Amino acid sequence: MARSIINLGVAPTGQGGDTFRTASQKNNDNSAELYARQALLGTASNATLTVGNSDITSGRVLKVGDYGFGVMPVFNDYGLDVLTSFGYCYINNGYNAPTGHRFGWLFSLPVSDGYAIQEFRSQTDGSVHTRAKLSGTWQAWRMTYNTGNTTRAADGTLKAI
Repeated sequence: MARSIINLGVAPTGQGGDTFRTASQKNNDNSAELYARQALLGTASNATLTVGNSDITSGRVLKVGDYGFGVMPVFNDYGLDVLTSFGYCYINNGYNAPTGHRFGWLFSLPVSDGYAIQEFRSQTDGSVHTRAKLSGTWQAWRMTYNTGNTTRAADGTLKAI
């Protein structure tokens, strides 16, 4: 429905304008239309946005860049041990990274303060490394074997290159 304009009449008396009842009805009609439209928008349009790119507060709406989606955060000269918030990021000259791999993409998947999984994809050679944090202690990095760093023997077994 089109917006109902309230006729205020001629200043300063308001002569020729809508009566109080008519003006109030137009106001109610306009408000009802706005509330009906708002109801069609869904809950995200009225929810609180996340604060920062790793906010885990229940019920908040994600923004572009949260958890590395849309815009990936870059961490320069940063330790991977403390990057335990859920999401993706790029590591530029990181430490506590897999040996020989200080540049690449990190995915972190926390379960609680003492438990998490990290996957690091090296920019240097594309290798993939994973590690786990168990009872608050990080385990050693483990390289994932794939067709880029293994071959198959005649009997079908994998052979390291």
